[in-house]
Amino acid sequence: MVEKLCLNVAEASRLLGLSESLTYQLCREGKIPCLKISERRILIPRLQLERLLAEAGGLGGRGERG
Repeated sequence: MVEKLCLNVAEASRLLGLSESLTYQLCREGKIPCLKISERRILIPRLQLERLLAEAGGLGGRGERG
């Protein structure tokens, strides 16, 4: 099975554990990399999202506090 190169907002929200509205907001603010395909379609590149999370410590890195 081939992994999708981009996620829609609902898929990214589930992956991140965020609400869809917060995910849209973070896309608008430029905090989540996204591609606005049309007025009603936003895609989030999987590789860029994974890289962002790794840099922030969200994928097994040391960015967690505690």
